[in-house]
Amino acid sequence: MPLMSCPCIALARLATVAVWLAIVGSAAARQPTPIAHGAELTARHVGPDAAGLSPVRQHAGGELQDGRDYPFARKIERGGIYDGFRVEGPHLLIERVFFTGPIDIYVRLPVIVRGVTIRTRTGAPWALHTRPEAGPVLILWSLMRADSPAGAPADRRNALSQALYLRSERVTVYRSHLTQAADGIQIHAPGARVIETLIDDLVYWDGDHNDGIQMLGRGTDAEIVRSRIVNPNPQTSALNLIGERVLVADSYLSGGGWTLYAGAHHTKRVPGSTKGVVIRGNVFGRDHFPKGGQFGPVTGYDGAGSGNDWSGNRWIDGAPINIGTPPPAPASPKR
Repeated sequence: MPLMSCPCIALARLATVAVWLAIVGSAAARQPTPIAHGAELTARHVGPDAAGLSPVRQHAGGELQDGRDYPFARKIERGGIYDGFRVEGPHLLIERVFFTGPIDIYVRLPVIVRGVTIRTRTGAPWALHTRPEAGPVLILWSLMRADSPAGAPADRRNALSQALYLRSERVTVYRSHLTQAADGIQIHAPGARVIETLIDDLVYWDGDHNDGIQMLGRGTDAEIVRSRIVNPNPQTSALNLIGERVLVADSYLSGGGWTLYAGAHHTKRVPGSTKGVVIRGNVFGRDHFPKGGQFGPVTGYDGAGSGNDWSGNRWIDGAPINIGTPPPAPASPKR
């Protein structure tokens, strides 16, 4: 019997094709829904479950130091591409792990945190901390939160001060959910990117000043795009930018005292003192306050700064938010 006409081989090939189609179909089902603007982003689009990466292991948390082995991290010897982000050379992969305590990253190798849940079961200063000496970090499809806000505001036993505390350069946060913390992200180093990420349900514990994202000191060369940031508290902000060369584009911002502190330090409002702050195409919501934030949508934008740009920003109903436009002159009294 000719080889090609053997029924068993034909059946085997059909089975192989069926398996291949199942794999392709499964992969296609996991493709992320395109996000054109942060106003479209919901909890369905972010975190481990949205990517089919529900955790399969549990650990208590801990530090990542150079030269050590960890039961929750794999050493990958070659570079690769994760969700469209290229990683050069050897790196550590932490994938599909549920942590009950914080992660502290010192290691100089690149670290990929993918499909990870950190749910701190007692009070903690952060869920994930990148130390100044750490290498590049990718945080993909992950969830960071306190286990419970019970007792807030007076009882801080469950308080999580920051979901992400970024003190190293070149950290990227993609399709992640940061919630049930006092602050979503604190950025203290250059090169942070926050892409298609949801920050919501910030919790006030006594002594906190809530910010969805707070950028201080060395927080330059940053990018915050197609994300949704909502602070239900009447202080401090959804987004607090005190830095230079920052792009905030196509995001949804709502809540806080002022929803956006737009670059100029509140104690140093010297015209031209901030540079490269581009705030473009964002939507400001009224989820918790009629003015966007308790006091209004934006303060501290430096229109005189070199490279600064405020354009295409609007309310949820489409009405433009213009900076520096003088109010209409009062009508002359009739004679």
